[in-house]
Amino acid sequence: RPIFENHSCDTLKLLGIYFNCNNDWSFNFNVKLKICSSRVFALKILKDILPRKELIDVYRCVVLSIIEYANPVFLGAPLYVQQGIEKLQRRCHNIIDGINCNCKDFQNLSERRLNKSMKLFNNIIKRK
Repeated sequence: RPIFENHSCDTLKLLGIYFNCNNDWSFNFNVKLKICSSRVFALKILKDILPRKELIDVYRCVVLSIIEYANPVFLGAPLYVQQGIEKLQRRCHNIIDGINCNCKDFQNLSERRLNKSMKLFNNIIKRK
């Protein structure tokens, strides 16, 4: 018997991940991006107070942690979702370092997601 047999809902939140009736990840990412966008404001405020290294730590704690939660699940995310995530990271990078910065402290999030997923997969294979 299905758990939600007599219930009708468009969206289900389970362990911080949103599932919808369309079987796509757009709603989940929209929620995550909305949460993160509100946290970007904290970076703007803290920019004049904290040194760069600590701003990057704040970014990793309050923005990146939200984006990367359950990362392997979203490996095949649509291009527009990946672009939205990269745009959010560029916003944070511009706040921390300025628009003309070319540093490599902010890794491409799609590559990061792939690397973490491969590491998880390899760990699973090694355990067998």
